Amino acid sequence: MTNTWKPIRKCAVALYQFSPTAQEQIPLEFGELIETSEEIAGWIRGRSLMTERIGIFPSNHVKIISDDIPSKKILMNSVFHPYIEADPIVIEIDNILLEWAESFHDFFIKKDFINLNFIQQKIRQLLSLRRTIINTSLSREVKISLKKKIITIISQGNELTGVNEQPRNSKGHLATEDNTKINKLFKLYKQMSQEEITKKEIQKLEEDCQLLLRLDAFVIDIDDDIEFNFSLYDFSKKAKITSDYSIFLRKGEQPMDLVSKNILKTLFVEITKSDRENLYISCDIVRYSEIANQTKKTKKIQNKSDGQLFRRPYACCVLALSNDLLQTCSGKLMDFVADVFTPNQESFFRNIQELIISNDPKVEKKVGSRIAIQLSAHFGKLNEVLKKHTALLSIQQTLKMKLPQVVLPSYYQHDLYIAMKLGDFSNCKAKNIEYRLTVRKNNGNELRGCINLQGKNESNEKTYRGLVLYHRIEPHWNENIKISIDPLVFPNTHLYFEFYSCSADSKKKIIKPIGFTYLYLKKKGAVLNQGDYTLPIYKYQTQNSEPLLYLKEKSQTQPEYLIITKDKIEINFNLCSTIMTQEPVFNKFFNWEGSMNQSDTRNLLETITYIDQTQFLIFTGPILDTFFRILGTKGDEIVHEIFMTFNFVVGVLVDLTYQNFKPILQDYLDTKFNFKNQKTNQELKICFSKIYPFLINELIHQLREAENEKSGSETRKTIRALEFIFKFIINSKLLELDLIENDIIKKPENYESLHNDFIKQIEEVLQSINELMEKMEPDWIIGTQTIAITKLYPIYEELIKILPIQKIGLIVSSLFKSVAYGRKQLDDEKIKILLDISTGPLVSTSDFRKIFFPIIFKQLIRVISTDQETFEKGIKIIRKMIKSVKRSISQMKRNLGNESIIQSRNVSIENVILGNNQEQNQQTEQEYKKTGKFRMSIPKQTKEPSVLELTKITSLIVSVFRINQKKTEKLKLQAKPDRANLEIIEKEIHSREQYECKLIIMLLSILHMMKPLEAQTFVAFFHPNPTQQASSLIDLLKVFNRIFKFKTFPKEWRSMSFIQFSIIFKQLRFFLSILRRNFYSPKFEVRAWEAYLKTLVSFMKIPHLQFELYSNEANRKILLERFGDMRIECSELLKNAWILIGNNQHELISTTIKPFLSLVLLENPELQLTGLDLYYSLVETEFTKTGKFNYVEQHTMSVIDLALERGMYKKFEQKFFPQIYTWLMDHQLLKEKGVMLASQLKEVVEHIFLVRKYSKKETFTHELSEAIIDLIDYLRRKKSYDMVTKYISMLYNLNIRRKWYPEAANTLLLYSDLLKWDYSKQEMPLFNLMRESQAIRKENIIKKAIDCFDQGNWFEKGIELVNLLKERYLKVSYNYQKFCGMLKKELEMYERIMRIERMYSTYFRVGFYGKGFEHQEKFLNVKNCEFIYKGQLLERLAGFVEYLQERYPKAQISPKEPPDQFLEGDGQYIQVATVIPSFQEELEGKKRIFDENIPDFAKNFIINDSINVFLSSKPIQKIKDKENEFRYLWLHNEFLITEDSFPSIRNRLKVIKKVVHELSPIQNAINTTENKNIELSSYIKLYKSPSGKETNLNQLSMCLNGIIDAAVNGGVFKYQQAFFTEEYLKENPNDEDSVIRLKLEFLKQQDLLEEGLKLHRQLGSEETRRFHDKLTKFFGKMRRLLEPSLIDLRLEKTGFMK
Repeated sequence: MTNTWKPIRKCAVALYQFSPTAQEQIPLEFGELIETSEEIAGWIRGRSLMTERIGIFPSNHVKIISDDIPSKKILMNSVFHPYIEADPIVIEIDNILLEWAESFHDFFIKKDFINLNFIQQKIRQLLSLRRTIINTSLSREVKISLKKKIITIISQGNELTGVNEQPRNSKGHLATEDNTKINKLFKLYKQMSQEEITKKEIQKLEEDCQLLLRLDAFVIDIDDDIEFNFSLYDFSKKAKITSDYSIFLRKGEQPMDLVSKNILKTLFVEITKSDRENLYISCDIVRYSEIANQTKKTKKIQNKSDGQLFRRPYACCVLALSNDLLQTCSGKLMDFVADVFTPNQESFFRNIQELIISNDPKVEKKVGSRIAIQLSAHFGKLNEVLKKHTALLSIQQTLKMKLPQVVLPSYYQHDLYIAMKLGDFSNCKAKNIEYRLTVRKNNGNELRGCINLQGKNESNEKTYRGLVLYHRIEPHWNENIKISIDPLVFPNTHLYFEFYSCSADSKKKIIKPIGFTYLYLKKKGAVLNQGDYTLPIYKYQTQNSEPLLYLKEKSQTQPEYLIITKDKIEINFNLCSTIMTQEPVFNKFFNWEGSMNQSDTRNLLETITYIDQTQFLIFTGPILDTFFRILGTKGDEIVHEIFMTFNFVVGVLVDLTYQNFKPILQDYLDTKFNFKNQKTNQELKICFSKIYPFLINELIHQLREAENEKSGSETRKTIRALEFIFKFIINSKLLELDLIENDIIKKPENYESLHNDFIKQIEEVLQSINELMEKMEPDWIIGTQTIAITKLYPIYEELIKILPIQKIGLIVSSLFKSVAYGRKQLDDEKIKILLDISTGPLVSTSDFRKIFFPIIFKQLIRVISTDQETFEKGIKIIRKMIKSVKRSISQMKRNLGNESIIQSRNVSIENVILGNNQEQNQQTEQEYKKTGKFRMSIPKQTKEPSVLELTKITSLIVSVFRINQKKTEKLKLQAKPDRANLEIIEKEIHSREQYECKLIIMLLSILHMMKPLEAQTFVAFFHPNPTQQASSLIDLLKVFNRIFKFKTFPKEWRSMSFIQFSIIFKQLRFFLSILRRNFYSPKFEVRAWEAYLKTLVSFMKIPHLQFELYSNEANRKILLERFGDMRIECSELLKNAWILIGNNQHELISTTIKPFLSLVLLENPELQLTGLDLYYSLVETEFTKTGKFNYVEQHTMSVIDLALERGMYKKFEQKFFPQIYTWLMDHQLLKEKGVMLASQLKEVVEHIFLVRKYSKKETFTHELSEAIIDLIDYLRRKKSYDMVTKYISMLYNLNIRRKWYPEAANTLLLYSDLLKWDYSKQEMPLFNLMRESQAIRKENIIKKAIDCFDQGNWFEKGIELVNLLKERYLKVSYNYQKFCGMLKKELEMYERIMRIERMYSTYFRVGFYGKGFEHQEKFLNVKNCEFIYKGQLLERLAGFVEYLQERYPKAQISPKEPPDQFLEGDGQYIQVATVIPSFQEELEGKKRIFDENIPDFAKNFIINDSINVFLSSKPIQKIKDKENEFRYLWLHNEFLITEDSFPSIRNRLKVIKKVVHELSPIQNAINTTENKNIELSSYIKLYKSPSGKETNLNQLSMCLNGIIDAAVNGGVFKYQQAFFTEEYLKENPNDEDSVIRLKLEFLKQQDLLEEGLKLHRQLGSEETRRFHDKLTKFFGKMRRLLEPSLIDLRLEKTGFMK
């Protein structure tokens, strides 16, 4: 039978590459799609859909995948294979190539050929790698390698093209919200940033360091054996901190020759952060040579009988171990080179490291000599590092010459370090001294292998040979020798030192012994103490004496055969041992059994408390063993003494100073009290099981005595050790239970009764602690309470072993109820306990969480706002709570064996958190009854899920978020005025923003976990009350709004930001159904709907979502493809919500107009249309309901104002006004009044436009002020109070900027008038004030006004406001504390009125003439108008004119009246002159008279306060008289009346009326003289006062001189000629009374001058005497001139006055 082709029209894909071998065959590439037509055995005919070739190919190279043949269009538009699930990295390549194609095109257009070639190269590389990686036959390792290359190329290309990088997961794929948890995603983004890398590096540098050192090579010009001694040197301590690691090389050897012996490397271990502060690697270089002068060439010594060559100091190298260096070589071996330094004298070798580091000239660099080493730093604990890097296990470790900080019972070390410091051989005059050290038993036998020569080739050394210093009789060796002696042999050994004088002459005897000394390692039953020892040098009487005779010295006081010389050496003894104690008391204590009676035991226990505390850290195990043996044996007799000593020892180990040693106690508990531990003998276990009754009874007794001041110190010691006392009690009891269960000890008949008593005692202890925490007295009890609360958490964890979880939860709850709120120390500790519990195992159980979570919520809200540290801990607690829920869910998944369990809704979160498994609880109860123990476990859950706990956590996050936000806002307001502490405040603001970011991440994490059904029931769990539910929902929506504005993530983390927005938008979609179901009927919850609608609008306005503004097209496309345009979906959601509201829309008019209309300002046309449609609906709704457009008009004005402020008005005008006008014209109902609305909106635009226009011009301050005031008046008429407040704030800031403080105060009072004393209404942040009620805002505004009046020295006005607040505090709010504050403020202001000499502003009359001043705005049209301008303090006319000239550069400015041609001319003419304040009485021709008792400061204020009348005086000479100008000198007084009074909110006021008075020459003279008299009288009164006597005399001197000098130089004489003649009286008979008045003023002036001169003489000094005599002389001349005219009047004065 022949094979025939069978038809088969399907779609296949090539699985393997195929190369044709015949003409009818076609090639295939992996992944190529083929349309098959027919098949025969082993072969298929088809057409390639990629190449269009037709032919045959093997059937085993392809796979049929579909019956449908994809069209060419599908293939063209597909980024990746439409039928094969591609590797994510392949999909990423396809997407990234499309993005780069656009950049490629841009580079080509710009002719940027460098970048063009680069991106072209990267595209080719990616295409090549893509072809390779899609091959299914590649191994996993090869694929991983290829992915790394691809990722590197993509990163390089993205950096060039500007595409934002995204983090990757552990598989190398892009991390998204679908494959990565939100908090993990956030961490991945952080890891991408340099800040996080730096943070990790800093954290790494905080850890211990293990430093690997390897000698690589050296270049040193010596021809001898050489020794390198490596150690770590601490420059701050001027000493080595490790022993030496010695590497010995024979002459001619190099390090490479010793590689096989593994002696070139060492590991310096456990280098802490504090060790590394001033740390250096030191290498002492020692040569082996003969003793000769250093100038001679050394020769090898031929004397074989004397053995080896001598160790001679040669040189040293140092290398600084900075953090940067350690960071550089972290985890890798790096090469370093160090220079070699030699000392000028060998005596300097003792501190050569210090000399090198200090650049001391005593050492010099050896040219051409250096050593090369390799370093590798490994950070972390030693055991962790060795576990990770197993190659380090074979390398010798070099230890520090002290025990580690934490000495666990399992740690072993027994090393003796002898430091050979110096010798004094001045008695024997010996030089070139060599010492030799051996270790001998006390019988004289030498011990081999004790001298530890790390790194040397030789082993089993018995003698250490020291350095030989040339010609030194007082050698300073400074050598450290490490000695390791078997602990069993150690007590019976001693150190033996021999000293030899070595000749430098090879012809003489080389070595001569000069003496010896020795040191026993144990004396009087104890090992020698640490420290320095001075040892005398001995020698024998005869050279033939027995070498071991010195051992007999122990039994003889003065042996005859030993001679003690005056020579000596000094050494340092340092024993680092974990098994041998240097305390004789401990030796006695450890061997107490049978050797002491009760009294001796008490004395011994007391003595222990005086021992050096560091010994307790080393010998914890033996000490506790002994304590418990004594307690088990003699517990009934001396239990109190044992207990207190035990407390002391445990207290030392848990003290803050030794916090790192707490693991020692825990390790002891875990090993010694463990029944299964075979190392602890059975007798000891039985002893341990008996201690709990003694401990718990004594503990109860101590807690009862807590209030007793005498025994309070003992109680505090007990509480300090409370954690471990409790643990020993519990573990002792558990050990007893295990011993009974295993029949090792007999179970008592009344066991159950005893066990119940024990539980009651435990509960009594806990109750006593809670009662202690309730105490408020005496004062010192707070110290005990603070110690106690820090020890409680470990106790609660320990209780798991013996009490039910529910019981522990109730105990914890009782504690928090006991501790009163508001005591800072205890509040801090409560937060720490909450943090510990939320981290520990307790919270993993449902029964405990049921009780514990409510405690957390209540406690956190109470104390979290106290300080920054507490707040940070609170955030950690919330994070731990979320983790505990996640862990429970994960555990639940594992229990049920279904990874998709949550999604399939087979599990209840409520069950996980609250626990409802009765069967599990019953099993636990049965176990407890049987064994007396509870085993903690998480029950398996399988019921329907609930979001109750997640909702509660969310509610807590929202509350904490709001607290943090308020703090941040307060700090930002504080930062503006407090410039001095700006840096500190900004730092705290940054911290607060970081907390906000963490809270947002936690909230997103919770929301992301929720499924649709859970989200829809989410709000229902906030609170059972619907009103409270609405409030909670509103708070959550406020947080969403804050997130939209807050930069949670950096700008370049766009994907993370979009993930954040997508999670929130998902919730917003669910919330609509919640609102419809819960807050629509029967009661429409306006606040909830309002918040929801505003949130939707805010979402659409998020800057990140404005795709139209993206400059990088590639980024825009990526984000749109991945997330879509969420704004469009949101706009549909907004319209649906508005339709759902239906008949209730009118209730939302006032609050939604502004948000809806703000959408018009966006760039997207669809959103603009949505905003307009909703706005039309609002307009129609309001008009239908009220027949007006009040709300529409007010809030539309706000949006217009916003558009103008942002510079977007033109766009707004184009998109809004034509559409609204067209819509209104087409609307039959709204047409008539709608057109009016549009015109009114145009009108407000013009007002606001003027304000914006003048706000940009610095010199237009008065116009800006007028424009703002006009706008405020307009807005007040329209009742748009929000905008009124805004522009009042603007006017206030303008006045403050110009230092117009009274005007600023009046502006604030304008705002205050808008406010009521209402505590229910809230005001938005303004004037650097936070959101607050109207009443509080009104109070604060008045206070700010008081401060402004105070700053402007307008104290009297400030006092009026102070009295207003005083009245309110006293009779309305009864706030006496604030009342007292106002009293103090009032007193301060009164004191300043009397103390400060106040200056008042100058006023200027300004007239504007000419058509050049015309303006279309009435309030700005100043043509032919006059104004009074208020100038600055002491401002001169010239300075004010300069301002006018700058403001009106084209105007002609003059003090003269304008010519007639200017009034209607096209130009600008300004008349300016100085004016003075006047009174209404003067306007009426009267004179204002002040009471004589009114002080001048009061008069001056009255004159300058509430001024609306100003005087402009101008002298007129009607008849010219060259001889006497006063006779015909008239005074032209022009009174100008303004529209308002100064000070007001304006700084210029329009003149509305003018009154002109003319004064006759005689009246002018009277006024001039009278004014001079008033001035002189005020100065006399000032200088007569106590304060005036200390005042400078210049003012009085100038006043006296001005009057007297003018009179003497013709002034008075001309008055006489003009007015005191019969001729004048004949011509002016009506002026007779005026002449008499003038004469009386002269008489008064003479009296005042006489009094003033007298005062001037009294107060003047010798320096002013000459000037005073001149004034007196001229005054006499003045009197003589006036006397003829005044003599008659002087005689008749009294009668005239009557």
